[in-house]
Amino acid sequence: MNKLLFILCFQLLLTNSCFAAGLGVTGGEFLRLGVGERAIGMGGAFCSIANNVSSTYWNPAGLAQLSSRELSMMSFDYLMDISNENYSYANPLGNSGVLGFQISLLGMRDMSRDEYGTMGSFFKNEERIVSLSYASWINPNLSMGINLKTIYTKLDTDETSGFGMDIGTLYKTPVENLNLGVVIQNIETGLKYTDKKESMPLNLKTGISYTLNNVILATDVDAFIDNSINLHTGGEYTYKPMQRWNLQLSARLGYSASMGNINAISGLSSGFGLKINKFNIDYAFVPHGDLGDTKRISFTARF
Repeated sequence: MNKLLFILCFQLLLTNSCFAAGLGVTGGEFLRLGVGERAIGMGGAFCSIANNVSSTYWNPAGLAQLSSRELSMMSFDYLMDISNENYSYANPLGNSGVLGFQISLLGMRDMSRDEYGTMGSFFKNEERIVSLSYASWINPNLSMGINLKTIYTKLDTDETSGFGMDIGTLYKTPVENLNLGVVIQNIETGLKYTDKKESMPLNLKTGISYTLNNVILATDVDAFIDNSINLHTGGEYTYKPMQRWNLQLSARLGYSASMGNINAISGLSSGFGLKINKFNIDYAFVPHGDLGDTKRISFTARF
């Protein structure tokens, strides 16, 4: 119980610390959408958990925890007719670490208009991120990981590309079941359009999580270079009714709060997961008020 009180107090400290920044602007907003319905259902608080193939996005160091190959697929309709697809794969290399690969696709159809508002032909705006990841244990309690990624974006006829990198660490503290995570995301070369150049949202992500029996509590704080601060906090409860079939049912709840970034996801989220042997189905629901709701589902296989 003392450990539980400690983690709850630490979460409150992280919450209070996240409201001390001003405002700014960067590009590459699509890099903030998140990957993996388990993490999304928990409000995006996954940096210090990072124990599945979606770790490629949340904290590449977490890939070191994988003991079998994982393949995950996700496709959903985002807000305003925006479609999003994600495919992730991780392959352990024995004692040499874990290699990961991820591709994310974001697209939206639009229609051109002239200066009088007359509709013309259809065109497609799209973004694409391809990541190659590697993670390994430095010692029994500390792992490190790196993402190398290419970013491509097309807005009507204007297109550009760039390179980025993420560096992460995951630390299993001496306090049993208490994990810490730190990631520097989007170290980059920038996106240069015809008339301007945009920086991708460089971010320092920190997280803490604690597991108590079948419950996980977690909090992440994102500190972006544009001075926007995002708080993510959430929890997961897992019930195992049939050990013979390795059946697990999980319920998740999360909350995200954004300061200084009106485009970021914020508010409540929820979700559930079903695991049968080596297969997972995860669902997440995120309401966005007048903009509508997003419903996301993913399928993961281990082999």
